[in-house]
Amino acid sequence: MKKVLFVCVNNARRSQMATIIFNHFAKKAKAESAGLLPASEVDKRVITVLQEIKIKPSQELLPRQFTEEMIKEADLVISFGCLDQKLIPPAKFREWQIEPPLNLDDFRQLRDRLIKKVKELIAENNF
Repeated sequence: MKKVLFVCVNNARRSQMATIIFNHFAKKAKAESAGLLPASEVDKRVITVLQEIKIKPSQELLPRQFTEEMIKEADLVISFGCLDQKLIPPAKFREWQIEPPLNLDDFRQLRDRLIKKVKELIAENNF
């Protein structure tokens, strides 16, 4: 099974939400997430806005430390503006310039934007 890695700074909002959405919709791949400076916990607003549309995480959410080993294991790495492109082969790297959400409305906008981007990613890669 193919593996996608979503990476942001704290692994508490964008990358966690993208991972949950990806794993909800993808049939032929699995996503994981990590952060350069992991927070102590996932922002509860991630779960709140996903539950509004009946999407639930498939596992317990814990911020994880990003490692270079994760790059080797992933078929595709998606960064939210935090990774040096030179670390990752161009064929397996994508940059999604999406700002961190600040309030609940931002989280809802992030959710809707990530659903669109993730569905496009799944279709383009037959995930």
